[in-house]
Amino acid sequence: MFINIIAYMFLIMSGLGFILTVADRVLARISKLRVHENILFIVACLLGALGVMLGFFFAKRDLYKREIRVGIPAIAIGEVILLLWAAPGFFAAVRDIFK
Repeated sequence: MFINIIAYMFLIMSGLGFILTVADRVLARISKLRVHENILFIVACLLGALGVMLGFFFAKRDLYKREIRVGIPAIAIGEVILLLWAAPGFFAAVRDIFK
């Protein structure tokens, strides 16, 4: 039960991170509005690093700052290691969600 909650949180936060990153790129082109990078880091730290990282590649967002270029992938690797260690059935729970 606990692993399923974490799996849903992982998927929701990754989706939110992806949407925020793509929206940042689109809004910057249209109206000069931006999503602050601290918000992206907060979402990444709350199990959304994979979505933020995929959003960077999908939207072709500039990765000029070293904190983003190194920090987001480091958070994603840390999350995967933490989930493998703390919740051994996590990836099976994610797989069961999509069945």
